[in-house]
Amino acid sequence: MFGLRKQLLFALGLAVIGLQAAGPAARADRDVSTLDPFKGGGDVNPLVNKADRAAVDCDRERLKAMSRDPRPGRDYTEIYIKNNTTQTVSVAVDVLPFQCVPGNGTVISDPDDAGWRVQAWYNLAPGERAHVANTANGIVYFYAEGKGLKWDGKAVCKDVRDGAKARRLGFFQETFIGMPEEWTMTFNP
Repeated sequence: MFGLRKQLLFALGLAVIGLQAAGPAARADRDVSTLDPFKGGGDVNPLVNKADRAAVDCDRERLKAMSRDPRPGRDYTEIYIKNNTTQTVSVAVDVLPFQCVPGNGTVISDPDDAGWRVQAWYNLAPGERAHVANTANGIVYFYAEGKGLKWDGKAVCKDVRDGAKARRLGFFQETFIGMPEEWTMTFNP
């Protein structure tokens, strides 16, 4: 960020020197009412145009960061699962989901007393990747199985529906740091 600021100041300084050298007559004959700051300055001095474009890009990024609309990487992380095996894999995910109601801020759905929700079953073909949830929490629990394959743990145990009956499954925990735009749990053989 500091480097961009330094470049902008340098470019603006050169632009001012160029305008001073051109004299007052060259500056006075420009009709500034037709200039659109988001399309470029239309200035004959390419350094001014470059500085204008950099300032507009910087403004756009600032507006994105201040947006009230939730964004992955700032407000939540998109959680994906990927099957790197040669078998179909069935996956259950235990997640604290992120939901936003416009104008009311963040609302966490509350299917159990702590807000966590088990989402099952995602059947992934070999090589398939799927988006399963959005979360603002850095912890997600997984359980997966396929023909002769099983990924489980003792971090949390939950009853999960499997057809007409419920099964008690042990989930393993995965943690991600920060708020990446997306995070993928990959199931390897």
